Formats: sequence, structure tokens, C-alpha cells
Amino acid sequence: MTITLDNYESFRISVTMGQHEVNFFAFNGLPREEVATQIREMQPFFDRMPPVHALGIAPIFLLVGRPSGGSGGGTYPDLTRLRARNEANRARNDAAWGAPYDVLEAAIAAYGRHDGGRRLHVIPLERWQRPARATTVIHECAHGVDHKFHLHRRRHPHDPLRPGPLFAVSDFPTQLPGQACGHGSALNRAVVNAYVSMTMGFRGVSTAMRRQIINNFRNSDAFINVQDSWWQGRFPGLI
Repeated sequence: MTITLDNYESFRISVTMGQHEVNFFAFNGLPREEVATQIREMQPFFDRMPPVHALGIAPIFLLVGRPSGGSGGGTYPDLTRLRARNEANRARNDAAWGAPYDVLEAAIAAYGRHDGGRRLHVIPLERWQRPARATTVIHECAHGVDHKFHLHRRRHPHDPLRPGPLFAVSDFPTQLPGQACGHGSALNRAVVNAYVSMTMGFRGVSTAMRRQIINNFRNSDAFINVQDSWWQGRFPGLI
């Protein structure tokens, strides 16, 4: 799919999660075939997420900068608020507002028109061009999954339809190689780092820590309907 709005052309590349798709929209004249290859190389990481978690992942936009400035990716759960901030910063020409105003507006409009969107993830080009781009992408996806499915909550002991108690920060390893979440509470950061580490294949993580993370997620709200066969197929020998 190609979207042209206000002279900003984008293209869409998708990866699959079961019967669901995760959509990437690339703006700013990025080379289509190169970007498509880079995205499809991430498929093994998405295969380590339960397909239902795709419902927590918003479309992922590759833009020249991140809304609100700063470094790293960004997850924006409220497009109405984001659009209002974009207009306010355009009016005062705020240099700290990372994504060019018109391109960001085109991104919001593209998503709203084609996906009925309410939220989006943004990966700035500076991060996309790094070798570790997949870690940034999966990190933002993890925020979306936590927001919708509550990685940070245990299952309710008696009623699966009720929210369970919160995990403690100490339930998850605090030092995981390559993970440095800077958004949310200490617990949100811990579960996002753990989810990313698991999805990326537990690189550099000890067997004991792998089992600790898997055991906690198996008992979380977010994995309540995930069968043991799914875990065994992706993480053999750890459950």
C-alpha cells in the first residue's frame, strides 16, 4: 500500500503474528526494498510473541524525528492529544518537537484513514539506522502490549476476568543485557525490559533468569490464554 497525503508519500510493510499483522509505515523517501528487508528480518522476534499480543501493537511509523523530541522510540496512546500538541508546537515553531509537523500530521491522518487508529509507535530515523533497530522496535511494541494486556499484573487467583495483583519490581531481573527502558514506573520498566529480552531470544541472559521471566509471564494477565505447548515450542527446556 502507498499513501500520499500533502505530498508526503509512505509505503507499508507488514510482519505477521498468527492471523494478525503488524504494520510499518515508512515516510521521508526511505528506500523501499532495503527497509522491507530490514523489517522482515524482525519476523523471528514477532514469532516469539503470542499472536493475540498483536492487538496491543499500534502501527509503527518511521519518521525523521520523535514527537516531543528526545532520543529513542516513542509510543503515543492518544492521537487526539498528539495532534493537538503537534499543532501547538507548529504554531510556536518549537525546535524541540522532533518530527516535522506536516509529516507527523500525514502519519496521523494515514493511520486514521486506513486503520481507524487511536495510537501509534514512532521510530526516529536515527534509531532505525542503527544495527540494533530491532531492539528499539520490539521495545515500543512491548509498551503497547503492557498497556493493553498488563504484563505487570499477575493473574487473579480466583477470577480470570478480574485484574490480578501487581508484580513486585523484584520479581524480574533488574540488569538485563541491552535493555534500558526509561518510561513509566519502575515496575513497567522491569516488565518491558523482560518482555523485550524474551522476545529477542534472551541474548546474554542466564538460564536462571530466563526461567524466572518465563515463570512470571506464564502467571500474568498478559499470557492467561497461552498454552504450555506455545511456550515449549519457543523456549524448549525452560518450563
